[in-house]
Amino acid sequence: MKSKLKIIKKVPFKAPIMIVGWDWPDAGRAGVEVIEYIRKELKAEKLAEIKAKDFASAPRSTVERGVMTNMTFLENRFDYWIDKENKKEFIFFSSEQPAIHHIKYIDYILEMAEISKVKIIYTVGGLNSNITHNEESIVHSVVNDPSLKEDLKGYPIDNELNYNGSTSMNGLLLWEAKEKKIKAVSLWADVPYYISQLPSPLLEYSKAVFVLLKILRSILDLPLDLSNLETVIEFKKQELDKIVEAAGNLIEKPAKEGEPTIH
Repeated sequence: MKSKLKIIKKVPFKAPIMIVGWDWPDAGRAGVEVIEYIRKELKAEKLAEIKAKDFASAPRSTVERGVMTNMTFLENRFDYWIDKENKKEFIFFSSEQPAIHHIKYIDYILEMAEISKVKIIYTVGGLNSNITHNEESIVHSVVNDPSLKEDLKGYPIDNELNYNGSTSMNGLLLWEAKEKKIKAVSLWADVPYYISQLPSPLLEYSKAVFVLLKILRSILDLPLDLSNLETVIEFKKQELDKIVEAAGNLIEKPAKEGEPTIH
C-alpha cells in the first residue's frame, strides 16, 4: 500500500526527539495546546503531514460565495525545529483523532519517526481527574521501556500510575513504538473532570498545558517563555471561579473516587 505520509521538506536529521499531542477528546485539549505553544514559541517549520482522507468520518468543507473551495478531512501536521546552539533536533506532531484505522494512522507517525531517525518519542495529554481548578495539576508518566523511569527521576512526575481499561492514541503509539524498538514516554497532566463540560476557551485547560510545558522544558532544555501562559491561567481561574460559584455543586467530587480515566 502506498504511504499516506506527505513529506513537505527533506531534512537530514541525525537523532531528533519527537513530541506528539492530540486534539479532542484529549482532556482539556492539553496535548494539542502544548504542541501549538511550542510551535509558535520556537517558530517551528512545517515538515510533513499525513494524507488523512481515509481516517476521517466527518470532513469539513469550505464554501466561499457559493463555491466549494476546500475540504479538510483530518487536520494534522509535523513541524521541526533545530537548536543549533545545543545541537538538538525536534519534531512536533499534532493531530485530530482519527475516526477509524487508528493503528494504521499510528504506523504513519512511526514511519516518519523511522525516516527521521527519531531516538525517543514524548507524548503529552490531559487526564480527567477528581481535582478542582484550584488544585495543582500533577504530571503522571507512562513509559514503554522500564529504563526510562530512571531517566525521569528528579522531575516532579508521578511515575507509578495504575490503569486498566480502554486506551488512547498515546497508549497505542507507545505500544506500537515498543514493537519497533523506539523508546517512548507519555506525560499526562491532571484536568478537573468538569472542564470537558465547558465551552472554549475554558475547555482548553491552560494549567495542564503549563505544567506539561514546564516538564518538557526541564527534561529537554527547550527555550520556552511561559510568562504569557501564566497570565492566561490567572484570567481563566477568575472565570472558572465565577462559573463554579454560579453552578453550585458543579465541582463536587464523586462520592467514590476511583482511578483517573485516560482519554
